[in-house]
Amino acid sequence: MNAITLHQASAESKKIVGVFYKANEYASANPSFLGCAENALGIREWPESKGHQYIVTDDKEGPVCELEKQIPDLHVLISTPFHPAYVTAERIKKAKNLQLLLTAGIGSDHIDLNAVAAAGLIVADVTGSNDKAKEFSGEISKAEHTMQSLDKTISNLEMELAAARVVQDSILTGIPIFGDLSVTEPTKRRKYLMVIGISTAFSSRKRIDYVRATWMQQGEKLKKLEDEKGIIMRFVIGHSATSGGILDRAIEAEEQKHGDFLRMDHVEGYLELSTKTKIYFATVVALWDADFYVKVDDDVHVNIGKDLARHIILAS
Repeated sequence: MNAITLHQASAESKKIVGVFYKANEYASANPSFLGCAENALGIREWPESKGHQYIVTDDKEGPVCELEKQIPDLHVLISTPFHPAYVTAERIKKAKNLQLLLTAGIGSDHIDLNAVAAAGLIVADVTGSNDKAKEFSGEISKAEHTMQSLDKTISNLEMELAAARVVQDSILTGIPIFGDLSVTEPTKRRKYLMVIGISTAFSSRKRIDYVRATWMQQGEKLKKLEDEKGIIMRFVIGHSATSGGILDRAIEAEEQKHGDFLRMDHVEGYLELSTKTKIYFATVVALWDADFYVKVDDDVHVNIGKDLARHIILAS
């Protein structure tokens, strides 16, 4: 994606660079989804009125990416937890004018804090009130407040999972289900070879991209793998503490584009990993009838042919 320059810089202006996820058709259909490159946090008019230059891009990886081109003379860098612009010591050295690093959300895992401290830079999220960042973070906080105030939506997938949990409870308790839950009865479900769940998190965008680029099939190939080989693969993730917020909407956009997510009804967090695992197995057993149910983390490279075949033989 080419960078979008929203205002021509003047001699007194600051260069603000925003790195956001490209939502494509989802952005057009959902103008209230602000945390994407197309909608640029919803603050397009503000930098123009202040005489600042506002450049937005989703291209943040590699030595010739758009972000690398902007680093030498930018003053402010804005990023999000789901599509983070990694601020390394090397990039900080290149950014001679850099003053402020903002996260439109919560978290600083993508920032080398030691290098930031050594350079005397300011790091803040959208709710911060550091005096030097006040002019920028104040306006962005308004955008964040707007995002958090949006009506919470329930996706079709979440409704299906809720129905699936009812089915699972019925299986475990022996109590029959009455009424149409739009879920095929277990006795009539297709038999699959295996279901592979890749446990991921909102901050793991780079790992998700790596998995897609290496061992996980995409698009029609993913569907063909399910239809012909009986192998189902999904990234597994719950929802954020602010349900329906920017992180959840980013996942919804990803799901609409790739169709490879399994959303579950739990709040993502390190302390919830055991709960997440339990919910995952209960959910996939209810949704798919398979011989094997597999759970891996998003930093694991799976050789579908060798690794899984070996485990299947050992389990036989």
